Amino acid sequence: MKSVKLEPGRQTTPSLIRIASVLFWLALWQAAALLIGNSIILASPLETGKALVSQLFLAEFWSVFFSSCLRISLGFLGAFLLAAVFGAAAYFLRPLRALLAPAVLLMKSVPVVSFVILALIWAGSKRLSLFISFVVVFPMIYESVLAGLASADFRLLEMAQVFRIPFARTFRFIYLPALLPYLAANCRSAIGMGIKSGIAAEVIGIPEHSIGEQLYMAKIYLETDRLFAWTAVIIAMSWFLERCFLILLEKAGQRLHTSASLKTAVRKKAGVPASIPSGRIEAMAGSLRPQEVCARHLSKSYQNRPVLSDVSLTVQPGERCALMAPSGMGKTTLFRLLLGLETADQGNIQAASAGAVFQENRLIESLSPIENVRLALPPLPKADTRAELFSILSSLLPAESLMRPVSTLSGGMKRRCALARALLSPSEILILDEPFTGLDEDTKKQAVQFIETWQKGRPLLFSTHDPKDVLLLQARLLPVDFKQS
Repeated sequence: MKSVKLEPGRQTTPSLIRIASVLFWLALWQAAALLIGNSIILASPLETGKALVSQLFLAEFWSVFFSSCLRISLGFLGAFLLAAVFGAAAYFLRPLRALLAPAVLLMKSVPVVSFVILALIWAGSKRLSLFISFVVVFPMIYESVLAGLASADFRLLEMAQVFRIPFARTFRFIYLPALLPYLAANCRSAIGMGIKSGIAAEVIGIPEHSIGEQLYMAKIYLETDRLFAWTAVIIAMSWFLERCFLILLEKAGQRLHTSASLKTAVRKKAGVPASIPSGRIEAMAGSLRPQEVCARHLSKSYQNRPVLSDVSLTVQPGERCALMAPSGMGKTTLFRLLLGLETADQGNIQAASAGAVFQENRLIESLSPIENVRLALPPLPKADTRAELFSILSSLLPAESLMRPVSTLSGGMKRRCALARALLSPSEILILDEPFTGLDEDTKKQAVQFIETWQKGRPLLFSTHDPKDVLLLQARLLPVDFKQS
């Protein structure tokens, strides 16, 4: 498909449209001011500009500006931090969510003016804008945290559960990327609402050296141009604080959930191991004593529709066994039961830690293949594991792909990365759901060789639709009856 190169002029069209829109409304404002002919009722843009420029050269202006800006910013930051902490805690602790629900509803429902009056009665006007901006912003951030955490990909969460990934890693690499877009979107409106409510509180409480006081005095003396000038300052302050905070939020998010290996990929000669492979991963992969895969008389139904009925199987340590059945007959459901992701209606399963390949790849798209595999391993020194993983994965994936984000790789490369993660993680059994999906004959042979090298005596149970896969792995075809009753 032929690519189309945009002309330089077309790339600037949105900016020109925005500028034209601003000029249009300024012209309309100027025309309305001329038509009315009374600067008390409607000051013109030119009069407003003159008032603003005259204020900029006054020391009192900057004192007032920074005083209000500091109080409102502290209120917003305090609300953001506490709402983020309590929101995250409430998501994972339902009793806490129930406890906080009435307070959050109260903050959302009670008119701001009621809080303003109460704050004036309790503490006076000095820190009024700080308190009001906190009250307005807290429920907005709190609810965005709950919604963002709830949007985390359940498939990735199941992957983390199967591979026993610690909570701190799960939060950093799965929950956090889901949360950040919600936070960024809600912070845009929360900052604006916090500033508007804070200034409104200052107009009511009239604390000294505040923007609210200046607006009130402009009203008293009918200085509409001065009123508009301070309004322009508020708009500029809102835009500036919003931009600064969103940039900080984006940078913090990138630092927390972007892999260190991706940072090194931009260096010269990226992808070359920085140290000699240590052998720790090879020792770790076979460190657990293999257990047999054992299930007896399993039955499972969904909404009264039988999916599995009286299924039994056994795979001994070191053995390779295959399941073959048409799609929709229950192979994936059986694997989910064996992995502990679902509970059987009837029957027994011998519990064992598993390395798994799912129907989907279930990789962290922003991380490299090396970091995806390392995520499923117990904590080890980064330099050692990265170098050893580079050496190991080079036999399965092109070396130049190992330091790139998984999102840039082909489907076959992603599948091989998922296979490597399952085999290299320390486990007692191996469960592979159609592990050769998307692989051609050559890459399939590489995958088979990798399995033979890294099975490490563990029982291996896999599903496939291709009888050739059973022969390639020299596996035993299990006589499991998937007939659904």
